[in-house]
Amino acid sequence: MTIALAFDIGLAVLVLGLASWTIATREAFAAVVGFVAYGLLLALVWVRLAAPDVALTEAAIGSGVTGGLLLGACTRLRSTDASAAGEKPGATLRLAAALLCTLVSAGLAAIVVL
Repeated sequence: MTIALAFDIGLAVLVLGLASWTIATREAFAAVVGFVAYGLLLALVWVRLAAPDVALTEAAIGSGVTGGLLLGACTRLRSTDASAAGEKPGATLRLAAALLCTLVSAGLAAIVVL
């Protein structure tokens, strides 16, 4: 195993782990920070794929501008977090959302493969 392959595998594991953590976290500020870090790691992935133009765009827009907008929205929504804490979706709504996400993912996969 070469050093470059080990770096690529480590980067892929780090990106997947950070993406999972960003989705699973309950606090909005932590999720936004995870999103910004995820975007910067994706920029590194694009550099490894020899696409520096896409990497610069991802770092500037995907992490920078979008992260700043999300941080601003997160700060404005802190006052409404306490009132919305008691509102949780039911099991049927979560199941319907999971089913819809699965169908959309399968449809996109079918389009890419065909």
